[in-house]
Parts: sequence; C-alpha cells; structure tokens
Amino acid sequence: MTRRKPVRKKKKQASRPNWLIPVVVAAAIVFIGGGALLVNSSQPKPTAADTELTLKLGETVYQENCAACHGERGEGHIQLDAPALDSTEHAWHHPDTQIIGLIRTGGQQMPPVGANFTPQEVESVITYVKQWWTPQQRNAQQGTIGE
Repeated sequence: MTRRKPVRKKKKQASRPNWLIPVVVAAAIVFIGGGALLVNSSQPKPTAADTELTLKLGETVYQENCAACHGERGEGHIQLDAPALDSTEHAWHHPDTQIIGLIRTGGQQMPPVGANFTPQEVESVITYVKQWWTPQQRNAQQGTIGE
C-alpha cells in the first residue's frame, strides 16, 4: 500500500498594494533630497568681503603666474599661442573641472603652472578670470566657482 503525502494548504501570501513601492521610493527621494538641502543650506553664503578677498587673491595669482602668457587682462598672446581668457574667445566654453585640470596639469602648450596651488588659489584665480566674462557667458558656463 502506498502512502499518500498529506496535502498541505498553501499559506496565502500577503499581497502588496500596487501603490506601495512608488510611495516608498518617493519618500526615500524626499528624505535624501531634504538631507542634501539641509547640508547645502547650512553653509554660509559668501559675503562681499569674502568675494573681495577672493578676487584680490585671484588677481595676485593671475598676475604672478598667468599674465605673462595670457595678458594683463586676459586678452591672450598671439606670438605665444596663448588664448584669451576674457570674453572674446572660448575660455567660458570649458567647465570648471576642465579649467582646474588645465591649471594643475597644463595643456598642449601650457605648462602646469598651478601644480602646487592650494585649492583656494585655484578657485580664486578662476573667479578672477570669470569677472571678465559677460553675465550670459557665466550663466552658460558649466561650473559654480565664483558664483
């Protein structure tokens, strides 16, 4: 005689409502986004004095390290094939990350003049150069340094 196995009743699995996953995902996004907002809002906005000090440092760094090739006011130097950094050429087309890389490591003809610059010196010289750009160019440029 063969023994039959007892029939087990399947437990009913609790079904999730269809709306549950999107609600949980949305709540997580709001929670994470709110935390980022708190972190960003806790950083003080630069004052006019901070901006003035940044521009002064940027001017010093620029005049000592950049002006010989790029010109006193960023107008460039044709004989040295150094492009203008003011609003007349394409410097504003480059994102901050690329500009930082050029300052630190150099370019095709540009030496790595900023290899030993502090982060503050790099940001200051970029802020100084950006003051030569038009508001439209600064808005179009990908970056937040000097804003």
